[in-house]
Amino acid sequence: MKSWVDTATSALISGTAASLAMTAALALLAKKEGKGALQPINSTSHWLHGEEASSVRSLDVSHTGLGYGTHHVSALFWALIFERWLATWPRRTPLLMLRDAAAMSTIAAVVDYGITPKRFTPGWEEVLSKRSIGVTYAAMALGLTTGAMLTQGWHLRDSVTQLTFEQEDRHMSDIDRVWELMETVRFCMFATWTGSRLRSRPMSASVSRDENVIRFLTDVRQHKDEEVKEFPQVCLAFANSSTQKYVSISGHAQITNDREMIKSLWSLPSKAWWQDADDPNIRVITVNPEEAEWWNSPGTIVSYVSMAAAAITGSKPAVGEHRKTPL
Repeated sequence: MKSWVDTATSALISGTAASLAMTAALALLAKKEGKGALQPINSTSHWLHGEEASSVRSLDVSHTGLGYGTHHVSALFWALIFERWLATWPRRTPLLMLRDAAAMSTIAAVVDYGITPKRFTPGWEEVLSKRSIGVTYAAMALGLTTGAMLTQGWHLRDSVTQLTFEQEDRHMSDIDRVWELMETVRFCMFATWTGSRLRSRPMSASVSRDENVIRFLTDVRQHKDEEVKEFPQVCLAFANSSTQKYVSISGHAQITNDREMIKSLWSLPSKAWWQDADDPNIRVITVNPEEAEWWNSPGTIVSYVSMAAAAITGSKPAVGEHRKTPL
């Protein structure tokens, strides 16, 4: 079943379609009966202005704006019920959807004119014949059907797209996942060991899967270079918070003064630290990854809900996949 958020989104579309279809029908039917095109909608504001609202033929905020606003909210209300009903059963053909929309518009008509107090009826009865009012509710059914068919098509495309992504993700190996994330994020926390404590700093990574290395430009005057020389085991932490994917790389690092490599890694952001690639203080840190540990969560909201549910029930939260893989 669709979530309430998806249902509300669908109702916004189908309800708007129904509202517009009914408004057009009201205007045409009013003209046909020799009334002003805006009189039916103006009449809907009778819950505030009283019976005189039905005699107003001109466009104004007090009558037309209020009347249409009231009418539109009502259409959205019935569309929400309709979309929730559709969500409880398998997808329908257009004909079956029209059947259900006709049933919903019939229920709306019975409630509007059989249960609702006169002060809060649509007010169309002050302007139009019963036959025209019946045609208006038929237009409502057509509008609900049209809107629901549109949203059903969009949800179907979204489902197919999501299924495709999930299938691709399942077929992707652990190693593929790791390299893909590193190539996508490109920035990581680079952690070294001083002999007594850990230190981390953000660095821009140049990822080369073909060579199985991750490279960084660094300054020979920085402490991390001394730490890498003495303690070459390092840790790189990549994170994509928007998709809730994280990778931690453990590997062996070395520092070189390969000037050609420095030039090949040079980019515009590098000018924030050095004047050009010929700066004698630039060095290359090359990390040979040995092991990766990665986390793949279903998304921020889903993770929070899962953790909250786990806290209440005392169970472990389902926060996605977590695995280790050698590189």
